[in-house]
Amino acid sequence: MKIHAGKQLAAFALAPYLLLAAPSFAQNTNIAPGAQPMSEEQLAALDVRASKLIGKEVKDTKGEKIGEIKDMVVDVANSKVHYTVLSMGGVLGLGDKLLTFPVNAYKPGKGGEDLVLNVDREKLKKAPGFSPNKWPDWNEGTYRGSVDRFFFKKDELQRTAEGARLTRASDVLGKGIRDRAGYDAGSIADLVVNLGNGQIRYAVMEFDKALSPQGKLVALPLSAFQFPTRPDIEISLLMDRDRVDMARAFDKNSWPDLKSANVQKDMGNANAGTAGQGAQAQQNSGSQNTSSGASGASGASGASGASK
Repeated sequence: MKIHAGKQLAAFALAPYLLLAAPSFAQNTNIAPGAQPMSEEQLAALDVRASKLIGKEVKDTKGEKIGEIKDMVVDVANSKVHYTVLSMGGVLGLGDKLLTFPVNAYKPGKGGEDLVLNVDREKLKKAPGFSPNKWPDWNEGTYRGSVDRFFFKKDELQRTAEGARLTRASDVLGKGIRDRAGYDAGSIADLVVNLGNGQIRYAVMEFDKALSPQGKLVALPLSAFQFPTRPDIEISLLMDRDRVDMARAFDKNSWPDLKSANVQKDMGNANAGTAGQGAQAQQNSGSQNTSSGASGASGASGASGASK
C-alpha cells in the first residue's frame, strides 16, 4: 500500500530506548487551555484511519486553511500516536517548513469532516519546525524536546515509556508481515488512531492474496505484531492463525463505520480476545531473544562490528 503514487516507504530508524520527556496526551495542552476531559462517546467520534488522516487539510477556527497533515509519529511499542507533522504549504510566509504538533491539538470541525487547529497564527510562526528534506530522528531528544517545551507546561511533561519505538506512520502502512513460520502473511493496510487520547486503537492487516483472494482485512491490537528495528526486515505476526480468525474481519472494499457504537463494541470484544495472546507471544519472543543473545555472547562483539 502506498500513501502517495510513486512514493516509496521510508526506512525504519528505531532506537530501543528513549529517555526524553514527552507530553501526557490525556492532559490538556497549552493550545486548548481549560478544555474539559472528553466522554467515551466524544472520544469514539475521534477515531480515524491513519491513511485518511495523512494528506488531510487543516483549518483554523475561522475556517481558513493552515496546511495539511504530512505524517504522524507513532510509538509502535506502546500503541501511541505522539505527534502529527503539518505541512504549511507557504502559509504565513513559512515556505515549505514542516511543524510538529501534539496529536490532541486537533478538533473536528462542523460535520466532523474538517480538522481544526486552535492555535494563534503568530504562535505558529514561532513553533519549532524542520525542512521536508531533513526529517529529525524521532528517537533522538533534541528536536522533540523543543516541540514539547513549546506546547506544554513543565508539569504536563512525562517520560516516554521504556522501550518506546518511534517512527513515521507512513513507514508502517503497507509494510509486509510474516507469520510465525516465516511465510508471507500480508501487510499493514492501516492504523486506526484516536485524536482525543492519542491511542492506536488497532492495526488493520490485509491478508496475502494466497490466503484470502477476496481481500480480507482483520483488526488486531499492535501487541499481535513484532516490529523490526531494521528497514529490510518485515513485521512478524506473533499470533496463531486460529486466534487471528477470532478478530473482527471485513472486506477491504467495505469498511465499517468506525464511529458506530456497535462496530466499536465488536472491535473491542474481538481485540480483547486476541490481545492477551499477542502480549504473551511478545514476552516469549523477548525471552527467546535474550536467551539467544546470552548463548552467543562470545561472538557478540564481532557481529556488532559487522553490522555497523
